[in-house]
This record gives sequence, structure tokens and C-alpha cells, in this order.
Amino acid sequence: MLNDDLMGQMLAGLRPKSGNRSKVMAKIDELHKRTVSLYGEGLPRFKVEFNLRGRTAGMMHSLRIGEDYEVEKVRFNEAIMNTPANTEQFLARTVPHEFAHAVQYGLFNGEAEYRQAHGKGWRNIMRDLGVEDVTRCHTYDTKAARRGNYYPYKCEGCGYETEFSQRRHNKVLRGQALYGCGKCGGALVCAA
Repeated sequence: MLNDDLMGQMLAGLRPKSGNRSKVMAKIDELHKRTVSLYGEGLPRFKVEFNLRGRTAGMMHSLRIGEDYEVEKVRFNEAIMNTPANTEQFLARTVPHEFAHAVQYGLFNGEAEYRQAHGKGWRNIMRDLGVEDVTRCHTYDTKAARRGNYYPYKCEGCGYETEFSQRRHNKVLRGQALYGCGKCGGALVCAA
């Protein structure tokens, strides 16, 4: 189940880059064993990388080959994972979340019930893996993982506050985009 580079490091007695990486790999091995006991052999090997950036905690990449899918890799955001307030939840939810996508496409190959990314089939896999909270979004503090400048924006209607990236802020300044509040529909304006 482990990718060849990491397996080689472990066999050579070398430690992965961070202690949390080894915890993620141990969690993946645990999930793989559970998957084999539930669904049998057949989940193809895939790479595990720790190079995801920004606000996204994890991502599974698959390739579509004709009517079939092949799991290529699972990527994790190391900055989010290594934030102490996030680590426990990351191992309990994010790792199983992405592993469930690998099972979804690696074993069930996009069958009708499993085609929707966070649909009924995926939620069933999550529950089978022992995760009861099957919501799709995380609530991690992502400030450590974010790069660049961020600008405060506030809703004129309800007062909701958020931040815009440099790119989004520049679109507003150039008049190329207007953004509305997702809660009340009011206009989001720069609060700086």
C-alpha cells in the first residue's frame, strides 16, 4: 500500500520527513487492512504525497482510462496537517476522506452508486471505514498553509467577514468581479 519511495525509506531505517507523515502512512495502512477485510483484495497501489498547498487539506487524483478509473495519488497539505490544533482531526477525518475516494474509484471504478464524489456510495465507504462524521468540508485553521497577501472583506448586509486572496482582490479593484455574501446575498466590500 505504501508508495515505493516511502517503503524504501522505511526499509532502509530512515524516517519520513515529519512524524506526522509517518502517522498518516500508518493510518493509510490501517485503512487498507480494513478495506481488505470489508471488500477483499484489489485496491491498486497509489502514491502518497505531502505537497498540497493553500486551504485544501487533501486531494485524491484519479485518471480516467476509457470507462475505467485508476487512482494515481493522494496528496495532503503538510502545513495544515502539522498545525497542532489540526493534527488529530486530520488523521481522524481527512486521511480517511481521501482514502475513501481511492476506494471509491480504485475498487468501485465509478459505478453508478459511487460516481458522485461525496454521494451515497462515498458516505457508505466512510462509515465502513469507521468515520461517522461524513461531512465533506473541514474547519481547520489554514493561516499557516496560506501564502501571499489577504484582504479583509465585509458583507454590507449582515456583516459577515471573510478574506480575499490577492488575485480575487485585484479582480474587484479592476471591476472584473463582484462578490456576494453566501449567507444573505449582500455585497462583499473591502474593509481595509
